[in-house]
Amino acid sequence: MNADALRRLLTEQPFEPVDVILSSGHVFHIKHPENVIVMKNTLVVTEPENDIVQWTSLIHIVAVRRQHAVKSRRRHPVQPGGAAMRRLPTLPAFPDFV
Repeated sequence: MNADALRRLLTEQPFEPVDVILSSGHVFHIKHPENVIVMKNTLVVTEPENDIVQWTSLIHIVAVRRQHAVKSRRRHPVQPGGAAMRRLPTLPAFPDFV
């Protein structure tokens, strides 16, 4: 993700918290846009409650997702045999080879 796209995401109104996922697997949880600085090639994220400052190169960002999307998936898990499972087509049986 480039700096301009990340800035646009962080300035949307109303702001929605996002998770920034890095190539290392580490996740930055951004709860407020004031806690982030997007520079030309670097992202700086602060956690004021813990007095932590972290930074990474923008090339290490592999995904950005809205936190509400993750929470909504957790509230409605697919149950085995549920409607989503019934919509899947059945596969034909393999022929018997002699």
